[in-house]
Amino acid sequence: MVFPNTIFAVAPTFSISIVNSNPNVGDEVEVVIQANNVNNMYGFEINLSFEPNLWDTHTISFSSALTGFKQIVNPELLEQGHLRFVYANAGAAVGGNVTLGIAKFKAKQNGVNLITLDSIKMVYSNDHSETFNPGVTANVKIGSDSSPAPASSMPTPTTTSTSTPAPTPTSTPAPTTITPPGTMTVKASLDTNGKAVADVNTNLLHAAILNAKDFAVEISIEGIESAKEIIVNLTGDSIKTALDNNIKQLKIKIGLAIISISTDLLKNDGVTSGNVQLSVSILDSSTMSDEVKEAVGSNPIYDFNLSVDGKKISQFGDNAVTVKLNYTLKLGEDTDQIIIYYINDNGKLEIEKNGKYDAATAQIIFSPAHFSKYAASYNEVSFNDLANVSWAKDSIQALAARSIVKGVGAGSFNPDKLLTRAELITMLMNGFDLIDSNAKTSLSDVKNDTWYYSAIASAQQLGIIKGKSDGSFGINDKITRQDMAVMIYNTGLVVKANLNGNGEIALFTDQSAIATYALQAVTVIQQAGIINGVGNGTFAPRGVATRAQAAVIIWRMLSKVK
Repeated sequence: MVFPNTIFAVAPTFSISIVNSNPNVGDEVEVVIQANNVNNMYGFEINLSFEPNLWDTHTISFSSALTGFKQIVNPELLEQGHLRFVYANAGAAVGGNVTLGIAKFKAKQNGVNLITLDSIKMVYSNDHSETFNPGVTANVKIGSDSSPAPASSMPTPTTTSTSTPAPTPTSTPAPTTITPPGTMTVKASLDTNGKAVADVNTNLLHAAILNAKDFAVEISIEGIESAKEIIVNLTGDSIKTALDNNIKQLKIKIGLAIISISTDLLKNDGVTSGNVQLSVSILDSSTMSDEVKEAVGSNPIYDFNLSVDGKKISQFGDNAVTVKLNYTLKLGEDTDQIIIYYINDNGKLEIEKNGKYDAATAQIIFSPAHFSKYAASYNEVSFNDLANVSWAKDSIQALAARSIVKGVGAGSFNPDKLLTRAELITMLMNGFDLIDSNAKTSLSDVKNDTWYYSAIASAQQLGIIKGKSDGSFGINDKITRQDMAVMIYNTGLVVKANLNGNGEIALFTDQSAIATYALQAVTVIQQAGIINGVGNGTFAPRGVATRAQAAVIIWRMLSKVK
């Protein structure tokens, strides 16, 4: 194996020098780090040690005149006398004699400090890296008192300072802004047609990955304010690095939206990683059908696409992609009726039922099963018979706006109508997009070609229902509140809803009447704030659920899904 240093005629050397080596307390000291005989360098990591008792560690900064990504990493180490700084170049490689950067310290206490350049890791243009341990030092005497500083854990330098003369910087670069861990910014190039292309630099992304927290990396794209089309390109090497470092999610911020993508989705063949391209275009709504134009109004329509090695990803799987799309709320709009429309390949509108508006961020959040054309809009729905069920009004209208429930005609909803088992399971399966048209059922009273067949068959296939002891489902039987609780609970398990409860367990006066098979379901979803009693401390497990009660519970469960 050929190591990187063997390709150099002369190995790089390093030195540090001090500007103002005899400061007073409160004065600033500059530590200049120089590298000579550098060849094809794309990045570096510097590790510098010092006596923390002598310096104000909260004001320490590092700057570099080199163009590219710069960041102090692990800033908590400053209080321990260790400065770690990373740099990655987005452009051409650096070579020759280079001032790597300047560390600035503010003297806090009289004493003598031997500042040591412990190590430098150099990253070269051929993706090789090499670590040097120069151990070079520079002495600083703070104040007229030359007594040594209190003992610290600073390592003893392995070599003495080189005789390299101190370079004279022509100007002092501005201190580097500390970038939050696991984040990076990419400047897009914008052409005259409004097409913006952002190529995410592998080295910069690698640096962000190494410093990421919570298993996620955030990539912000700039220079796209006037763009009509935004394209973000990531190399296969970048995705492999993310996967190798257990990064679970890439968050790409493109101004109009934040798109979070599971890295597992970006595996080219389920094992290896390929080049990834995300594109978002703003479409001309005048080319859409009258149905689309009427529903969307003046709101923009976006075309989202995601591909690996040029092959479009057609299906995402469970919550593999989440989109936070900007939406400006208009006067009088009910936030529960802000929805996401999907425009299918035939130009027809469908509703993304999991879309929810977040007033705190002014965004509507949804998890699509695939990418295509999407638009956020307001879909106002109201009914004239909800006055006596005001506690259910918002839930009913929110579900109706998403076509999860419908009225019964003449502007009415009939909220007090008692539900059948077939009606409830159809509402549930429709509300969570769980209907599989190919599903089959063995339940004896569920006949093919009926309006409820696919919903019941899908529910049985997913384990949400089991049927009765006689082999039937009881399609026309009224749904009891305890059976409704079981179906809701099982649906929550399937869609991985957050059922962690913060509420106290309610001990209903009729607790003993709750069937054993339903007790866990009732307890869990009651603690999660999804279901309540009916008043007077009772649950009424064998009472029949109404359309209004079912609407409230389904809407609450939808809020528990990511």
